[in-house]
Amino acid sequence: MKLYEFKNIKIDLVLTEDIIPEDKLQEIIQSDDIIKLARKKTYEHLLRARRKSKELKTESRKKIARKMILMRERIRKNNKIKLDKEVNQSIKWVKDIQAIELVLMQDIMNKIHLSLTNALHSLDTSSRINWDDLLNEVVRETLSNNNIVGAIKITKNPDIKLDPGEANNIQLINDANTPHNKIIIENEYIRITL
Repeated sequence: MKLYEFKNIKIDLVLTEDIIPEDKLQEIIQSDDIIKLARKKTYEHLLRARRKSKELKTESRKKIARKMILMRERIRKNNKIKLDKEVNQSIKWVKDIQAIELVLMQDIMNKIHLSLTNALHSLDTSSRINWDDLLNEVVRETLSNNNIVGAIKITKNPDIKLDPGEANNIQLINDANTPHNKIIIENEYIRITL
């Protein structure tokens, strides 16, 4: 901070000419009040500048923090929307696959039913049929022709339910408590009684 500004006055004139009276110069030189005042003003100016600088830094940090929070929320929202779309798409694909599997399995069951019905007409009595071999062969052939992998349970007991956690193979179950001519073909989608 400048004590005096002499824009249009040359320095040698200040010293030689009577622009500032000599007694005033002596008073300024002998008095230390002007120096104290200058120091005080300088310190006040520095303190104000530091306070202003801190305020500006704090304000700029707050603005940056607000922008970062908004940006993170926007990213989180966009990620959630994207994830929801992917989940919905996956659910749609699973439903489509299940619908296709249902149609194919119903077709398989219809073919099995027709094959067994035709086989029964050509036999004298159903008691001479080897149900295990017959059903196993029909199901295996139909599955392989349609390239289907599924869990199918063929049983004479209509109360036996298919467990969704069972392995993808064919299980033949004979139950002595049910009539010989009653056979249930059952999977997770359909049950056929012959």
